[in-house]
Amino acid sequence: MTNVVLHPHRPVMLFPDTSDVARFLRNVKASKVIETNGQLMLAAPHTSDTVAATRRMGLTVPSTIATRYSWPGRYKPFDHQRVTAEFLTLNYRNLCLNDMGTGKTASALWAMDHLKQEGLVRKVLVVCPLSTMRVTWEREVFNVTPSRTVGILHGPRAKRLQMVKELDVDIFMVNHDGLHIVADALAARGDIDLIVYDEATAIKDPRSRRFRQLKELVQRIAPRLWLLTGTPTPNAPSDCWSMGRLVNPFNAETNPQGMPLSFTRFKDMVEVKVSSFKWRPRANAQAVVRTYLQPAVRFKKEDCIQLPSVTYMDREVQLSGEQARSYFEMERSLKAETFDELGNGVVVSAVNAAVKMSKLLQICCGSVYGEYGKFANISMPDRLNVLEECINQSDRKVIVFVSFRRALDRVSEYLTKQGITNAVISGDVTGKARDTILTAFMDNDDPKVLVAQPKTASHGLNLTCADTIIWFNPIFSTEQYTQANERMARPGQTHKMSIIHLGANKLEWGAYGILRDRERQQAGILKLYEETLGV
Repeated sequence: MTNVVLHPHRPVMLFPDTSDVARFLRNVKASKVIETNGQLMLAAPHTSDTVAATRRMGLTVPSTIATRYSWPGRYKPFDHQRVTAEFLTLNYRNLCLNDMGTGKTASALWAMDHLKQEGLVRKVLVVCPLSTMRVTWEREVFNVTPSRTVGILHGPRAKRLQMVKELDVDIFMVNHDGLHIVADALAARGDIDLIVYDEATAIKDPRSRRFRQLKELVQRIAPRLWLLTGTPTPNAPSDCWSMGRLVNPFNAETNPQGMPLSFTRFKDMVEVKVSSFKWRPRANAQAVVRTYLQPAVRFKKEDCIQLPSVTYMDREVQLSGEQARSYFEMERSLKAETFDELGNGVVVSAVNAAVKMSKLLQICCGSVYGEYGKFANISMPDRLNVLEECINQSDRKVIVFVSFRRALDRVSEYLTKQGITNAVISGDVTGKARDTILTAFMDNDDPKVLVAQPKTASHGLNLTCADTIIWFNPIFSTEQYTQANERMARPGQTHKMSIIHLGANKLEWGAYGILRDRERQQAGILKLYEETLGV
């Protein structure tokens, strides 16, 4: 059965060779034996599901999206987007691991649109970060599949539940932390056939409510499931266990090669414990991860899209006298916390080390948090002056990442006094206000600068209007750092890009070094802690 003929006018596949009729009829739904011009032939509907079934039998069959889809919208798909969309249509549950900036959103929307045209999908649920629901997903629906309708499930609980019950739209959208509110109502509809979970590293912690809620919903409605992320193992190889459990679950009878049931067992397979708080990837960790994260499609950005170059630059800043004194006192205090009352060393984990060092970074940023919600501002004239110089050197828009909320406000206030138009995105800016700010930044001349906390603007946003990112201070999350830097390095970017690090001392430059080297994050933080405090 190798000669497949597509009917010229109808979506039907014809197979002249009937040597394995029983197996074919058993695996390909709605297939039957027919007689044409005295010859027996097998006929089956030419749909994505039947193509997937016949390919699993070892037959070469052209996909329906490659042969019949018109690829609507404003954009012409890249070759890698066509391949990605085809992969999504042919695999019931899968992972799209394409690099950030390769157009995963558009690929998923084209694939979804095609499956709806085939009648294989009725309603779609998109679960994504709140910051990307309107300015990325809703906007892309309009640009890529303009005939499809969207319902944004955001707002008061009663409003969300009413929308789920009453709206008749093609795509429902909800943020990661809002899924638990509407999960029961969505399941009760009975017509959600596809869940697209964007930035799927949000479920990397198997103990989190995010993972448990998604797992429960998938078990209840058994939908197609597409997990989208360019960073499946952002901090450790074991980060991918939750995703593998949903897409490739172990079953002793049907899928013995699936993701192990136990997270602990999988972590032991990909990491080795070297101390109480420290794990190191095993030599074969990447190969093991690749084995269990299946089926998956992966395109690297450099292999499929020609983008302008990115230049990394470091700018030295000076601590003020007030900062230097405060830094010295804090160093002495943190060093004392590393020993007990008998002078014995206290074990410090990478997480605790990062928390402790954040106090020193707060001083470098000019705003220190104290007890009971109090904070103290410390003068930082040189850091602000250098920041202004870097902004003025850019002819296009600039994104400034500041991790500490109070420092972020001070940066915005300073830029405003200097006559530099700017807008702030923080955890306090949500919903329509955030969408309005991002739309203005992307579409209008002003504001020139977007001042943002990394965790609020590091996922999904397409900010190609900017060509410069300035890190006001380092952070300790490689995932947030990488994602944030990719906001401007995306399709549509036509200018050379600059990423600038501001730093004043060994702690800050060491933190930037850890961010650039994902493989040694935990060990690097502990070493940096020891070097910084001299313990």
